[in-house]
Amino acid sequence: MVGRRRGRARRGGRGLLFSRWRGSHLVVLLVVLLGFVVFSVWSEGRVHRVVDGDTLEFMYQWRSVRVRLWGVDAPEKDQPYGEASRECLARLVLWEKVVVVPRDTDRYGRVVAVVYVDDTVNVNLRLVREGCAWVYRRYNREEEFVRAEEEARVRGLGLWGLPASQRIPPWEWRRKNRGVYFKEKRESWR
Repeated sequence: MVGRRRGRARRGGRGLLFSRWRGSHLVVLLVVLLGFVVFSVWSEGRVHRVVDGDTLEFMYQWRSVRVRLWGVDAPEKDQPYGEASRECLARLVLWEKVVVVPRDTDRYGRVVAVVYVDDTVNVNLRLVREGCAWVYRRYNREEEFVRAEEEARVRGLGLWGLPASQRIPPWEWRRKNRGVYFKEKRESWR
């Protein structure tokens, strides 16, 4: 037993990586990683559904991908101007061919992206210009968006035409209504 090493001996001197990963595993891994790299640059597809004023679904490589528009926050569905905001986005992108430029992924697994129609029209910025969405300053401090929101506000476009009591930013609306929703749920469980 002298000179004998403990543990498993390496086979064929290939090293630890290749002993655990076979060639087919590496090919699958490379294909998956390449898919992420390609999608992270830009993607082109056709919008088939508008969920709300800042979320859409488009077809990419024969599958539906949910996209949250980067840097804007539109009114919620049950909020004043919520349905009008959804219609505004639908008018711009529904059934159109779009280019999606990912910026991030949110906690719900949605791609957070800037969306272009006709390769030139920035949909995110257009929604702010038309008063269909707020600039989401928590994530977006770009001057062009801030100026567009100010111009829409001054001109009373879209949601800026609502009475001040109904113009509640979506992030405040969600914060106020989150507690009410969960309280009702807890009481219904009892």
